[in-house]
Amino acid sequence: MFFLQEKARTHVCRAREAMGTRFEVVVWGEGEDPGRFTLFIESCADAALDEIAYLDGRLSLFRKASFLCHINALAAEQPVRLDGELFGLFDRCREIHERSLGAFDLTVAPLMRTFGFHDGEGRELAPLLGRGASFSTRRRRA
Repeated sequence: MFFLQEKARTHVCRAREAMGTRFEVVVWGEGEDPGRFTLFIESCADAALDEIAYLDGRLSLFRKASFLCHINALAAEQPVRLDGELFGLFDRCREIHERSLGAFDLTVAPLMRTFGFHDGEGRELAPLLGRGASFSTRRRRA
């Protein structure tokens, strides 16, 4: 006589702050050994969040030690050598910029600073946009 063991269905939820926001990863799955499977999907969720933290550490404009800040500090004065991973990312961003007819722009940071998104303050845009404009980047409280 054979008994089919029902697989245990479970999920884990992990969260972490990075890049100025909260990332949450939820992993669902089924496994024959519930304890072992839960450990496996926990490690998957943690690995995803570790990758986000890694990218934040390399690409953040808000971390002075990030490689992106290093590039921005030096590139106007001298060539900066990129590793294959970052070169590939920038090349892909250039491709997306072209395909989106400029809607995606990796160089958006100066615009964010101008409009106050970088420092969280917000700015009145009317002086920048011209007479009659009433758009503001300031957050309104509900």
